[in-house]
Amino acid sequence: ARAGTPWPGNNTRDHPGMIQVFLGQSGGLDTEGNELPRLVYVSREKRPGFQHHKKAGAMNAPVRVSAVLTNGPFLLNLDCDHYINNSKALREAMCFMMDPNLGKNVCYVQFPQRFDGIDRNDRYANRNTVFFDINLRGLDGIQGPVYVGTS
Repeated sequence: ARAGTPWPGNNTRDHPGMIQVFLGQSGGLDTEGNELPRLVYVSREKRPGFQHHKKAGAMNAPVRVSAVLTNGPFLLNLDCDHYINNSKALREAMCFMMDPNLGKNVCYVQFPQRFDGIDRNDRYANRNTVFFDINLRGLDGIQGPVYVGTS
């Protein structure tokens, strides 16, 4: 399939696993001169009546194939409707994991979800300040916060 197009016979609830490798315009080269991918898209298999484990399944799929696709030590997980608006966010997350004192105890780093277009008074509590800024920090004392679907 061409980049950004569905594969033949696509059905969001019934499809085989899929891996798409997107190459850049002038990507870097590995030690053997092969062009390195800019992005690898992994979609796990979904079948009617088969438990695909929702978010956990989405996280497990790239972990399972990452050793075959790359020797890179980091994975980035984004929902299709998420984006990163801070160019330093990835570097900051990697710094937690590479810290010489704390890095051996860090498994994953997640950032709080922040939403666009929230009214001044946040009438629907979209900022989730209590949940992200208080509850999840408190859970750090008992072996870490729950995974909330953000990277």
